[in-house]
Amino acid sequence: MKKERHILNNIKEKLLMNNVTITKADKGNAIVVTYLDQYRNKIPDFDSNNNISTTNNDFTKTFQKKLRNSTNECHLTRVNKINGNT
Repeated sequence: MKKERHILNNIKEKLLMNNVTITKADKGNAIVVTYLDQYRNKIPDFDSNNNISTTNNDFTKTFQKKLRNSTNECHLTRVNKINGNT
């Protein structure tokens, strides 16, 4: 365990020293090692190619409420089916 942690710390240090990052590949079960500046430059391209835009609004509470309501509806439906109240 101590040896693995030492190896991970060495990898992390080398990545930081060389301004490199590791990310999951878009396709396949692989990783990509790339320079941080190249990675950051690809983000706007990804956003524009996928019709992604930024907003100043925080939709977290709205999303959480909708998710909670859906979860409750599923639970009630399940309980009703179990009790024979369809």
